[in-house]
Amino acid sequence: MGNWGKFLACTAQLCALAFVGLMALFIALQMIVLASTDDARVMKVLGAAVANGDLTGANFLRSPYGRSGYDYDMFGECVALSTNLGNEGESLLARAAATPFVGFEGAAPCQNLIDGLKGGSLKPTFAYYRYWHGPTTYLRVALSYFSLVNVRVMNALLLIGAAAALMAVLVRQFGALAVPFALIPLTAASNILTAPASTVHALTWIWALLSAALFLRRLEKHPALDHFTLAFAFILGGVANFLDDLYSPSIAPTLMAFFAVAVTLRRETVARGIAGGVFTAGAWFAGFLSLWIGKWLFAAAVLGWRLVWNDISVSVMYRTFGNDDLSAQSHLFAATQAVFAALRNGSDQMIENAAWLALLIIVVALIRRREKWRAFLPRLGALLLPLALPIIWVEVARDHTLVHPEFAYRGLFLFAVIPLLAGVWLWKSNSATPA
Repeated sequence: MGNWGKFLACTAQLCALAFVGLMALFIALQMIVLASTDDARVMKVLGAAVANGDLTGANFLRSPYGRSGYDYDMFGECVALSTNLGNEGESLLARAAATPFVGFEGAAPCQNLIDGLKGGSLKPTFAYYRYWHGPTTYLRVALSYFSLVNVRVMNALLLIGAAAALMAVLVRQFGALAVPFALIPLTAASNILTAPASTVHALTWIWALLSAALFLRRLEKHPALDHFTLAFAFILGGVANFLDDLYSPSIAPTLMAFFAVAVTLRRETVARGIAGGVFTAGAWFAGFLSLWIGKWLFAAAVLGWRLVWNDISVSVMYRTFGNDDLSAQSHLFAATQAVFAALRNGSDQMIENAAWLALLIIVVALIRRREKWRAFLPRLGALLLPLALPIIWVEVARDHTLVHPEFAYRGLFLFAVIPLLAGVWLWKSNSATPA
């Protein structure tokens, strides 16, 4: 076995250990929270939110910023709020495995939740095996002590903290311009400003930004092509699966792959930089996908293989390959077209403007460094390569993308951020960097 074979074997062993540890952690965490929190207390808090108008039957609310492209989702929030609520008589293991909620009847989980709260007959009957539903674990604990409004405030504070942590490490690596170059596209071309109102989306953003910050912090002292660095990326992806129900999973690995390329290129060749980015993204997605499969295996082991397999196999095929209602949109790159179309109300123009600005910075950097294009362009290409990840993701999950473009488009703000940061990197880079 060659050096690469030994490297991959060692990394795989570390990732396997991480998988076992994360599985044990997720199962134990869910069961501990279910055992230590009181359904009646949570329902009382939610009932007060309904009475105060803080929780309504609307599935999708218009952004308070007045932009139609910035709708935020209460559909997924109400699924999370009603998951495992009102079924305390069942075993902890079954509750953690099935993760049932009030159901999709009438495509109105919020109204179903409210009706159950008002009628005193809330009963989750719709098993939702496909996800860990990690936000429910957070919500049960938070709603045991705080009102729904205060939980949203807490979401906002955590989101600000995660963004601040990322900005801090970005400044160290790319300079002060990294702050506006990251924050302006992030706020203009995503739902992040309204995310705190929907915990399921807030936690996705919080972990994505925090993951990127933690990974870049590690890269400051350790190489990307390191066993423990890649195992760390695997863990970050696994935790993302606990928190993200396919809302915007491509954001963190794209940023992390870009950071791996940028940091590696300062010390090593373009080939090593690309390898660092590819292995980083691969480790993250391996963690995300393996823990996703882990939830299916856990549910099947507890509830029965045939029951769970039938639900999951049909769902995976449906969400990946075919929804007859969308057959007219099934042409090549229809999913990519759909997510770019979701960038409306001027945010797509913002990305175009950012691209022109990035191009200007890159051209000036080339002139300033007086480098030959043969040395300059390979580094630029390596830095921009991670932008393939959001497109690959939406095309792999094409049907899910076509059904939910308002979720899937959120990673496209990176088409502004990464070129701008790449331009700054090239401006500041040493012309002696290996090519």
